[in-house]
Amino acid sequence: MASQEAYAKASKRWYVSPLQCDCFWFDLVVNPPQGPGVPEPIKGHFQELKRRVEESLEKRFIYLYGSRKKVRLNARKPLNRGFFRRHVSVNVLVGAEGRRRRVPCDLTPLGIRDPATCRVRATDKLLSVSQDGKQWISTSIHDFLQVCALEDIGLSTDIHYVGLTKNPHTRPLGREHRGYGDMVYGVGSDDNDFFLYVAVFKVMTSAAHPASGLNFLVANAMTNEVPAQPEGQLIEGALIAYFDSEYQDEQGAGERAKLEAQLRRLQREHAIESVVIDFEIEGDSPYYRLGSRARIAAQRHVFRCHLVDDLLAIEPLGEAFDANALFV
Repeated sequence: MASQEAYAKASKRWYVSPLQCDCFWFDLVVNPPQGPGVPEPIKGHFQELKRRVEESLEKRFIYLYGSRKKVRLNARKPLNRGFFRRHVSVNVLVGAEGRRRRVPCDLTPLGIRDPATCRVRATDKLLSVSQDGKQWISTSIHDFLQVCALEDIGLSTDIHYVGLTKNPHTRPLGREHRGYGDMVYGVGSDDNDFFLYVAVFKVMTSAAHPASGLNFLVANAMTNEVPAQPEGQLIEGALIAYFDSEYQDEQGAGERAKLEAQLRRLQREHAIESVVIDFEIEGDSPYYRLGSRARIAAQRHVFRCHLVDDLLAIEPLGEAFDANALFV
């Protein structure tokens, strides 16, 4: 496809969106219940993710470090429940001051058939439930809220660092990572919990060649018009510029210059005029409501990355943006 003249000379646009995105509470990475070190379940998850992705195509992984207001279980009385109600409420403490919140929840995803008679064990971070007192299911407070909560408690995640890696099971999980250290020391852990997001993005190329009357819509991974490493670097640079974290200020000017150079190369070598990034995770989990010092927290962030007078422009397109307009 990339070598065909009608395609090669067509004016192109990129549309970038996540194939998937995983969210992990960093406390389970750096201070796991089973002891110090990187817990094997999380490391193993990313190893398996890498294996599955690379079975079909070569990709790079985008990772983001973020913080949310601290949430803990009220270990003295974790649940409120009644005999004739399927749904119960979990009692949580929010922020350094421990503001009390009661959140309606559904325990059926944890295998609980009768909430009124199930058994419960709790610490401030972990909730364990059992229907018969023999088989127990344990979950962190944040995983519990993602899976079982029926009400949004109104929190969002501030993004502090965006990075790129080929090995999601090693680099993002290390506490020696400067981005992680800057976030923890800069934001502070008294009032905040810290999270790791790892995403795989797909890149679709929309192209039009008026002279031949042909229109194209094809995945970049299928044509390999732009290889995996520069593809990933462009997405990383665009997200760094968009979220504009203060903890990446030091590298900000260099990243913008690099992104400008990448956009010029795309334009010159492949006739790619602009890149639209549509960062929205399927579902409505508030853990994917993302913001930063430069961006109001939202479930969906859509922006165009292109050159205006040969200089980088980041143009927010709004949550109501219709992606179909790019493929007409």
